[in-house]
Amino acid sequence: MRAYFWYLVCHKWYVFVECCKLGIPWLGIVHDLSKFLPGEFLPCARVFSRTVGSQAKMGQFEQDDVAFDFAQLLHHRRNKHHWQWWVLLRGNGDIVPLEMPSCYCKEMLADCRGAGRAQRNLGAKEWYGQYKDEIHLYPTIREWLEANL
Repeated sequence: MRAYFWYLVCHKWYVFVECCKLGIPWLGIVHDLSKFLPGEFLPCARVFSRTVGSQAKMGQFEQDDVAFDFAQLLHHRRNKHHWQWWVLLRGNGDIVPLEMPSCYCKEMLADCRGAGRAQRNLGAKEWYGQYKDEIHLYPTIREWLEANL
């Protein structure tokens, strides 16, 4: 759990630095605070402890871990910088991306940049390139994000 805690602190620092560059320092301060709540922290710390040193990255493992999946759901629903917060799931199965306010777009960009630095792996552009087909974004938001990565 200690390793995950320090990973979060490191991630929050890098995101804060990026948020300051983007003119949204307050969002950098409050970024991902929900990750320290027990419902998010404990399942993620357990998964993190099993994957430290491996090639797995947060969000790329534990396909059948119900506690981890629920922690991720809580995190996405509590934090408006995640694209998952801005999608409407229609009864017929359609996924409709909604427009995001610019402050959360900037925080999402800062999160991409900060996560890459904290995980010491892919840069934001490379990470986005791997997952862009799975990410549902409003068209103008996608254009903005891709232009600023």
